[in-house]
Amino acid sequence: MPIVHDRHARSAFPFRRAFAHDGGVMLSPTRPAAALRRVAGLQLRGTGGRVPGRVWWPSADPTEQPPPLLLLFHERDADVTALCADLCREVGAVVLASGARHPDDAPDPAVFGDARAVLEWAADHAADLDADPRRLLVAGAGPGAALAGGVAMHARDDWWPAIERQILIHPALDAWPPSVPYVSALRSAPLEGLAPATIVSGTAVRTSGARYAARLRAADVPVELVAHADAGGPLPLAAVAATVRTP
Repeated sequence: MPIVHDRHARSAFPFRRAFAHDGGVMLSPTRPAAALRRVAGLQLRGTGGRVPGRVWWPSADPTEQPPPLLLLFHERDADVTALCADLCREVGAVVLASGARHPDDAPDPAVFGDARAVLEWAADHAADLDADPRRLLVAGAGPGAALAGGVAMHARDDWWPAIERQILIHPALDAWPPSVPYVSALRSAPLEGLAPATIVSGTAVRTSGARYAARLRAADVPVELVAHADAGGPLPLAAVAATVRTP
């Protein structure tokens, strides 16, 4: 049965839990394993086939509101285990990581269709993941940041789902071919009405992230630009977390 939400009819995108456990998570040395409650794998259905995913849950506090849901897009073969664990701990969010095919492997709109399908599934099933369905964040690193920015644009144009913030980490905004819609953010227009953005970028003014931040500000979109001069060093995730509002 399709799910109907705000005049949108979509497939239910069923998922299969591949594994669930409390330990065995590869963390960066400064992140204690106690910060995580559990990790689970899942399979989602996109427009181009199965889309693998993985979920990280922060430690539960019965006195607090449900945490936000942070949807992280990344290249399918990238190891984002430490990044997701750190985001889960620092932001205090349920993190759903979705692996996209590399743009060279699938230069067609199905790649973006997969990302949009995952976003819609996440919006419909946030409560099932013990997250706050009213607080949806989209994030990405490198080429995955282009997908995160792209689904934020599509959500604005489609009037659903509501995205609280987009978090773009060293975004590679020209990594995808022009045939893939929405993901060429430096060439896309207009940008008005997009969700507020946190952009982690190098300090050079000509980086992709800095140029996109300038375009967003020109469109009156609130932007927090987090400087990260050492692309190989630890990410300033505490600064990123500070940009996520507290309900």
